[in-house]
Amino acid sequence: MSKKLVWSSLIFIIMISVTALVMNKNQSGSEKPIIIENNALGDFTPKTVPQGSDSQYDIELTMTKDGTFNLETTVIINNIS
Repeated sequence: MSKKLVWSSLIFIIMISVTALVMNKNQSGSEKPIIIENNALGDFTPKTVPQGSDSQYDIELTMTKDGTFNLETTVIINNIS
């Protein structure tokens, strides 16, 4: 795997983990019920990127005032083989 892909994935995981910890800390004293939704994509099968490709990621994660997360991602893959 390319170094960019590994670093981008690591940064993304760290961002999600920190956000989850902050939300958990902020909601610990809250009496607001937690709503869990199952938004699984039924027939989704991820496609792997072959070696010899260059990838660029643009990830924007935001949270609204009511606690809803919005994730916008753009991935550009160039075959450099």
